Amino acid sequence: MKFFIKNLSSSSTIQTKTVLSQGGVTCSLITLAAGDKTPFREPEYVEEHVLYVVEGRATVHFDGVNAVIDRDHALLIPKGKPHSISADATSQTKMLRVEIPPRPVAAPEIVTLTS
Repeated sequence: MKFFIKNLSSSSTIQTKTVLSQGGVTCSLITLAAGDKTPFREPEYVEEHVLYVVEGRATVHFDGVNAVIDRDHALLIPKGKPHSISADATSQTKMLRVEIPPRPVAAPEIVTLTS
């Protein structure tokens, strides 16, 4: 399996690093300092992805709900779901963001039998 480090960017104390990009799947490591929060992502920029907390605790804010994700837990973010992510106030948070490529919808073939 090949791993590619594609980019490293930071915004204040939020760091992202792409650790895998292969076959349409992209996996990025996001590091947030204690109490830091990502900017709110607008619906048109949100693709379906999974957030998996590697270290610390994260809170995902969407639709007036705050979903807390503890270490070794994950949350599926549906396509078009606006959200932001904040780290626990007492420690940094590291999480993997795994982008899920669009999947074809399998529709059963309709067969009509005539006698």
